[in-house]
Order: sequence, then structure tokens, then C-alpha cells
Amino acid sequence: NYKMIRFLLTVIVAVATVTSLTNAKFTSSNYWGEYDTSAGPVEGKINVHLVPHTHDDTSGLSQFYVLDVYINSLRKISLLITFCIFLPNKSGWLVTVDQYYTTAVNYILDTVMTRLEENPDRKFIYVETGFFERWWNQRNEATKERFAMLVANGQLEFINGGWCMHDEAAPHYVEMVDNTARGHLFLKKNFNIAPNGTWQIDPFGHTNTQAWLLGQYSGLQFLYFGRMDYQDFQMRKNLSSFVAPDVPRSIEWVWQGSKTFGKEYQTFTGELYGGGFGGYGAPVGFDFDGSNNQVQDDPRIHDYNLDYFVEQFIATAKDQAKHTRSNHIMWAMGSDFNYQNADHWYNNLDKLIHHVNKNGSVNAFYSTPSIYTAWKHKSGLTWEARYDDVMPLADNAHHYWTGYFTSRQSLKKYLRVTSNLLNAARQLALLTSTNTCTSTSYTQTVCTDNLEAAIAVTTHHDGLSGTEKQAVADDYALRIAGGEQETLKMVAQVFDKVAGLKQAQFCKTELGLNISFCPFTTDNDRFTMIAYNPQGQQTTQVFRVPISSSTASVVGSDGSPVLSQVVPLTQREISLSRAYLQFQEMSDKQRVAAFTNNATHVVTFVAQIPAVGYETFEITSGAAAIADAQDRQERLSAPSKPASPFDAVKISNEFYELVFDGPGATGMVRNLRTNITERIAIDIGFYNSSLGGCTPGVGTWEDNERLQTADQARLRREEYEYGMDNPNFIDNSDFACDPQKSGAYIFRPNNTMVWPASCTSGNCWKEPTITANTGNLLSEVYIAYADWATLIVRLVKGINRIEVEYTVGPIPQPNFEDGPIYLQGKEVVLRYNTSLETDGQFYADSNAREMVLREYNKRGPAYPNPYQISEPAASNYYPVNVLIALEDKNRDIGFSVAVDRSMGGSSLASGSLELMVHRRTQSDDSRGVGQPLNETMCGCRDQDPAHIGQCNCTGLIIKGINYLYLDSIANTNAARRTGSEDLNYDPIVAFSQSQATQPSLSGLGKDLPRNVKLMTFGVVSPQYNDKVFLRLSHIFESGEHPEWSKPVNVSLTDIFTKQGLTIAAAQEVSLTGNRTPQEIEAMKLVWPVAGEEKQMPKGTHTSVPEQVSFDTNDPAMSVYLRPMDIRTFTYEIVGAFSQPYPQSRAWILSNSDIWIYFN
Repeated sequence: NYKMIRFLLTVIVAVATVTSLTNAKFTSSNYWGEYDTSAGPVEGKINVHLVPHTHDDTSGLSQFYVLDVYINSLRKISLLITFCIFLPNKSGWLVTVDQYYTTAVNYILDTVMTRLEENPDRKFIYVETGFFERWWNQRNEATKERFAMLVANGQLEFINGGWCMHDEAAPHYVEMVDNTARGHLFLKKNFNIAPNGTWQIDPFGHTNTQAWLLGQYSGLQFLYFGRMDYQDFQMRKNLSSFVAPDVPRSIEWVWQGSKTFGKEYQTFTGELYGGGFGGYGAPVGFDFDGSNNQVQDDPRIHDYNLDYFVEQFIATAKDQAKHTRSNHIMWAMGSDFNYQNADHWYNNLDKLIHHVNKNGSVNAFYSTPSIYTAWKHKSGLTWEARYDDVMPLADNAHHYWTGYFTSRQSLKKYLRVTSNLLNAARQLALLTSTNTCTSTSYTQTVCTDNLEAAIAVTTHHDGLSGTEKQAVADDYALRIAGGEQETLKMVAQVFDKVAGLKQAQFCKTELGLNISFCPFTTDNDRFTMIAYNPQGQQTTQVFRVPISSSTASVVGSDGSPVLSQVVPLTQREISLSRAYLQFQEMSDKQRVAAFTNNATHVVTFVAQIPAVGYETFEITSGAAAIADAQDRQERLSAPSKPASPFDAVKISNEFYELVFDGPGATGMVRNLRTNITERIAIDIGFYNSSLGGCTPGVGTWEDNERLQTADQARLRREEYEYGMDNPNFIDNSDFACDPQKSGAYIFRPNNTMVWPASCTSGNCWKEPTITANTGNLLSEVYIAYADWATLIVRLVKGINRIEVEYTVGPIPQPNFEDGPIYLQGKEVVLRYNTSLETDGQFYADSNAREMVLREYNKRGPAYPNPYQISEPAASNYYPVNVLIALEDKNRDIGFSVAVDRSMGGSSLASGSLELMVHRRTQSDDSRGVGQPLNETMCGCRDQDPAHIGQCNCTGLIIKGINYLYLDSIANTNAARRTGSEDLNYDPIVAFSQSQATQPSLSGLGKDLPRNVKLMTFGVVSPQYNDKVFLRLSHIFESGEHPEWSKPVNVSLTDIFTKQGLTIAAAQEVSLTGNRTPQEIEAMKLVWPVAGEEKQMPKGTHTSVPEQVSFDTNDPAMSVYLRPMDIRTFTYEIVGAFSQPYPQSRAWILSNSDIWIYFN
């Protein structure tokens, strides 16, 4: 265990110390208490930049890191020591943001400030502004002035500066920008500073979008992190691969992460060296956080160890210099929640700097990443130009961090939904000058601010990633829910003020339209629905409203009837709301009644909603609908009917025809506009989670038999060889087996078999049940693979897409094979198997920005070649934020799938796409969380094999939607981008019993072009900023489409013409609002690079023109947007914001007011 490892390390260090004392020279100064720490870089020497830092996760942490997986798999004690030092000492994300602020961060900032004031040479960097804001608001003005002085003189530098250190796999770029901008605006207001670079030391992989968009594009010149692929790190550490003569691939490179912009945006990037294997901790033996490890330089005291420390420092520095380019190296001196007593660090670092520099072999000094990067730039070296991302992360042959791409699907969806609400609410407040709010809390002064802060902190790399303990996940959801409730109250005020709708009701959280559960619409037979569209273009949307009748009518804002269809709900859909109940509550009539869905049908209709505007609809059902129809002398839409029984189930609209005529859910899909036809099989299955053991297809069967240790993980030879026509034989047979289990971080199946969902009921060969309903507006095919795995395939009149709505869960826990019963984790996948020839290639988006080419069993050109694959499934998984796609280039056919939340995805065979839509593991994966990923609808973790069901509630159920597109490659690319916007930024819907006094509204003078997203429109971070922000984003990359990938000009004076929204003056600012474009251009570092022809995608960035500056004197206020551009402006609006934001009483959300789990 960890304590034993610490004991062994102490013994080893003690032995080494005693050995060094045998020949101690006692050469220290008589003035050992006075230290010269004023050193700086010295030409011709190895310069060691000592960077004091603390990694303060804005999520719950504990004290120890469980290392059993490494202990069992490593063979050398030196490697064991290194891993123990560099990995974060965490055993679980146990407590919340506020608890860790109180017990740790509060003291870190207090003691660091005092210690910095004692010595002007000392430095410190800080990252998580969300934590710092709490500390800052609790300090008096005198303390704030003292701290501000440290910032001004460069002793304390904010690096990254986002509200938190966000995850990189799961967030949409909108969420990444909002998180970073919130922190940057706080720093701008309070210190008038802007961070120079990024310190993403702990996320579990790194994306191209982080590298360029939150890199030099935003004025952040560098990016340092502590985790990368182990094979890539080893190659780079050895400087053994070259992109050009004298230009090796090293652990530092110039990241040109955008294939659209190429070298226009260069971010200097480095993996921290740690103890020689990466990581963000101090080198081995130089962790001074605590009293155990101290530099003793007084020769009168018997534990004098100065010579040992100096010699070790010099040896370690020289060793790192062999693996680092230039004579400058950086040591990250700190780790998780270090410096709670900063004396321990600074006293020892002062001694080291003084005595090491007296020795003269190397040169040491206090530094920051900004200083370090500047000296790297001054070196004049030519650096590798890299495009490839650092995804997925692997730290060993069987340790692929690809499970967290999917972990906690409900939280990932909830953040996506509320992010859309936040942006819509900002717009609504601006449109209607609604500057007050009925409730605020803490120091926030505007109701959207709590939601913004909650969303920002949830993007954390131990939040949205899904790798936190259950209690911490609950806390994130609670924070979002509090902000959501406040924001919805404000939105209801707006709907009252502008549309005349009283007491608007939102079917959100557990009362969700997503599960066809809305008591307001089922209990009333006549009501008004309002739909607000936050997009910059008119959107055509499908609305589904639950009712308790088989008849209904819908009337639009102009009084005309709207084509609608009443569709019966499946019993599975009706029963979903009761899943929130605990089993013992089933006898509580009041609770059961509250969560009983009285809906029997949904009325479905299609409507166009204006850009930045709304439409209202009068909906009646039952007898009221019949009476209204008679009064208007019109016929009600006929309800849908079951399709006639025949061998093939066939549905169609104007765009697609689907015929399910094969085994399972296999059918023919034909695009009626282009006549492109493909066979596509849709299925839901699962991987069995590994409990440790050997990976099929890696090494030889005999090796696996010899090394196998876990009885439950033993494989029959036929299972081992299943699907392995070309096994990955590895010379070192140790790599075939490993005790690594599948868990919140790690995806590791026990073989590559995707088991049919029906296996859990004892019949793996059972065919899915297929039924259909058709009508005048839409047709649906219902497919049941098992009682816990169902989906609906839907075609809607006038809608150019195929909708697939899946409902997965509760995932059964017991194993289904013969033998004793035990709990078996399952990783559920939704697969689309086509006949496209894709040569092992597919595309997945990078944080909803550019699409990145992925290849089966391969990595990009910046990686080792060949890249050794030892987990055939897990190693080929990548994050999917909004899109995953296939291309058959020979036939010019594209197949794309848009998703409604982030998840993992892959293509493990030609023409196949799979998405991991849900996970339920039964073991911890030894990465610190200390819990299986075993979510239930009541928050309990059900994991006792002898008492399955002890949680008294059902396992978590996930419901999601995919949009499918099949067309020519260009047509598919166009449809998927706009379709993804419709799916993830859909209208905000509310209901009222009153009639609208203003039935419709459009906030824009004209729509934005199709390829331009209205990313932000309103006041952001109102505590720290009083300006209106406008962000316009080009949603296409270069070369993605022959027309829509072109640059576009947008005239702000043409768009914003409505009263109250006329722009008086605008100023362009950086993406996060803390600099001007001129300031960014002036500070931009240009790096000489090599290897672009080898490592950058071909033929994309060459066609992108130069940026056109915004002319403040241009009466049209023209904004030029190139592919992938985001232009950000602050501006004044004529007639808006006539009232101040008042402070009002805090509104507190209790645990009983919400349900934590959201589908």
C-alpha cells in the first residue's frame, strides 16, 4: 500500500544520506542561515528553473494514491520509486470545492503570500481562479493590496487563469471558453493582468483545440502538462527520432494544432519531466511538502545532509538536460494542495539555490513558466512542428484512459443542456433589459452568474470527466441545479414581460420533456407553449409535448393550424419517471403519484423559430381539441397507426427511405435526393469490463496462460482468439497480462467481443423486436434489444436527417456466463455498421471545432512508428464531443453521426462506427477515485454481489439522441454542422395557462449566414465585467465544404437593427476579453519549426487568407470570419441597460428540491 511505499522510500533516502555522510566535505559557509537566491540564467551552464506551484483541484481530493496496479506490474524498484513520486497523491475525489477551500487552499494562499514578502527573489504560480476568488473575497483591503503588489512585481504569476483547470476530452469549446474567460475577467478587473500561458498539468489527454484556440489564438503563448502517452514520452525523452537533421522530437515542441491555420498559431508545448517519467511533481527526493524531507546545512547537527542534496540536485539536473533541448530545464516544485505551510518549501529551496550555485556545476533560480518559455525562445533552436493531439492517454500497455470519455453520461448531458440555457438567458436579459433577478447567492449579483460559475467549475478535469466520487458528482449537479433554477426564474420573468405569459413552467430536471414527463401539459387540456431560439439563424425544430389524450391540435402564433401528429408512448417511456423512486417508496402513495407519468401520448409538430426570437403555440388536447377543431371547421390530425405486419418494416420522408429487412436491426438506407444507398445495421451491445488479466490477441496464448492470475478473468482459448486474424504479438510477453481493471478512468474490456444486449436475459441469439408507427408527419420504428436496451428510429416530414433515440439502462449487474454469480461491469455501445469502405479511418471532432482523422491501430506522424497496440478496443477509442464520421472517398459517400453529449467513440472495422453510450463498472481502476463507476437513480453505489439491489433503487438510465446523415461527403459535412447546432443548441421551451400578448418576436434584423454561430450575446461574468460580449464563430474548417468553408463577411449594423439592440460602438477583444488583438499580435512568439511537411495535414491551411482587422470607423461594422475563426467584441447598445443590477437576498436550494440524476 501507499504507506509501505512511503516507508520504503524513506529508508532508501536515509541509506543514501548515510552513504553520502561517510564522505561529507562540510564545505558550507559559516553563514548557513543567510542565502543568496538572486541568481538568474547564466550562459553556458545548465539553468534549472525552479517553479513553485500547487495543484489545487476545484474538486474533492484526498491524501493518498492507490498504486497496486503499478506495484504488480513494474519489475524494477527504480521505476517504482519514480511512479510513486510523479503521480498525484490522491486516493479519491472525496470532498467538495468548498470543503477543500476551507481545509487547504485558504492556508496555501495565506502562507505563500507571507513567504513571498520575505524574499523578493521567491516566486509562485497559481492556476485555479475559482479557488482564488473565494480567498480574495474574504480578505480585507490591506491584504488585497499586499497581494496585488506581489502580482505587480512578478513574484506571483497567474498561469492559465481559468475558473478551473478544465478537462479537455469532454467540454464543448463554448464551455472551455466560458470557463477560461470567467477567470480571465476576474484577473483583469482585480489586477489588470492577462495570463501569458497555460498550465494544464493534470487532464488525462490533450486536444488540438486546447493547443490552438486556448493557446496562441487567445494570447496564451505556451502550454505545459504532466501527462502524455508513455510510448510517445519514451521516444521523445530519448531524442531518438528526428523530423529534420538536428531537430529531434523531444518532450517540448511547437504545437500547430489547427490544420486550418497551421503555423499562424504556434503554442510552445512541453511535457513536464517530473522524476524522469513525466508528471507535475518535483524530481525524486526533492518534495519538501512536510517535515520529513529537509535540507540540513548546519554541520554542527548530526543529520547534516547538504552534500547529498547538492550532489543529487546536480546529478538530476544533468540527467534531465540530456533529455531536454537547450541548456534550460524546468522543475515543477509542488503537487496537489502543496504549500499549506510554505515555509517547508521556501526554506529548502532557498538553501538549494544558494549552495548549488556556490558549487557552480549547474545554475538554479526561482522562475515561472513565462520566464522559462522566454529563454527557450531566446535559444534560437528550431523545433518540431506538431499537429497530432495527445489522445488517448496511456501510461502503460493496458492502461488506456478512454473510459472517462463516457463516464457519467447524465452529468455530461446536464452540462450541455444548461450551457445552452446560460447563453439563451444572457440573450433574453439583453433583449428585454431584464436586469434584476429574484434570487442571488454568495457574491453574485446577477442570476445567470451562479449558473455560469457552476458550469465553469464543472468543466474541471475531475468533474465533467466523470472521474470524481459519487458525492462530488452530486455536488456538481447540485451547484448547476441551483444556478439553473435561478436562471429559469429570470427567463420566466422575461417571458412574462415580453410575451405576456404568466407563471411560465419549465419541464426540466426530473420533470423532463426528455423522458416525456411534464405534469403541467398532461394535467391541462389547453395551454400556451413558447419556444425561444438562441441561434443566429432561423431554426426548424421538432417539438414533442406529452399529453394524456389521443387527440390534440396545435395553432401557431398567426392563428393558423400547425400540422401535428399524436404518437402513443411506449410503456418503457411511461415508466421512466418512476425510476427516480426508491423501492421502499413504492408504498408511499403520495410519492408514487408525484412520479407517475399520466401522459399516454405526445403531440409532435414541426415549427420554424426565428433567430434570437420566439414563437408561441396554442395546444389543446382531448375534448378541448375536438371542440376547437369544430369551431374552426377543420379536421384534427389523425393519430399514428401501427404499421401493417409484413416482412420488411419501411418508413420514409422527403429525404430518406429506411427498410428494415435483414437479421437483427439491419436495413437499407436510401437518400432520396441523391439516390445514395447503403445497408446499415444498428445494434446495442456491451463489452464485459476487465477485472484484470490478459488481453486477447496480445502476445501468445501460452504467455497468457502462464501469466494469468485472476480466476474471473480467465479466458478460453476460443475467446482469446475471437476476431483476432492478426494478433499483435509482442516480444516482451509481460505486456500480454496486467491486473488493470476497467473503471471511471480506464476502459479495458476483457476481450474484443461486443455481446448482444439480449445476453443478459440468457439468450444471446434472440432477435430484437421491431415494430413501427406511421402517420402524416412522422414515422417511427421501435427496436427492443433487451428490456434495458431500446431505441426509436424516426423520420419527420421536412427534416433532412434520421433521428435515433436510445434508452439504455439500468445496466444489469450479474455476469451472464455459466458459473458462479458475480458482478460484471459492462460498457454499452451503440453501433452503426455500414458497407462503406473506409480503410480503418474515421473522423471525430476536437471539442466541436475541427474534425480529426483517426486510424485503426495507428497514431499520427508525431508518434512512434510503429505504435505498439496492446488493447485492441480501448486503444482505438477517442473523445466525441458532437460529431463522428466515416468517408468512402472512392464512392464520395459520407456518413456522419451527431451526438447530444460527449462520449467515447471509435471505428473498429471498416464501415463501422460505435459510440459508448453508458458504463457501469463493478471495480475501481486504481486511479484514485476509490469507487466503481456504479451509478444508480438514487445516488447509492450497488456493488455487493451477495446483495444485489441493496441500494433500494434502480441503476442509472440514460436516454440520448443521435442525428444521422448519409449523403455525398460535401452534403453530409454541411448537414452535420448545422444539425449539430440544432441538436445541442435547441430552443428553450416553457408552458403557461395564459395566452401570449405578443405571440412572436425576432431579435435580429436578418439572420447570420449559415456558417456563422452566434456563440455569445450578452453580459458575461457580470461580477467582473459590465460590457456586452458578442462572439461570432465560423463553424466550418478549411476544406470541409466547397461553399460553407469560405470566409464570410458579417455586417453588425445589418444584423443588429432592432430597437434596443442597435450597436453604437464596438471594440474587438481577445477570445476571453482580456486583451486587444493588437496586444496579442505584439506579444506573439514566432518559432522556427521543422517537420511541417511530414506532420501537418496536407492542403488545408494554405488556402486560408490573412486576418482582416476590424475597422471601428466602418459604418457597416464588417466582421471578417475565416474558417474556424471566432471574433469577439465588446460594445455599447443604444437604449439597453438603463437600470443597475441590485443586490438581493440569497436563494438556497435544498437537497430535497431536486433530483441529482438527469437523463
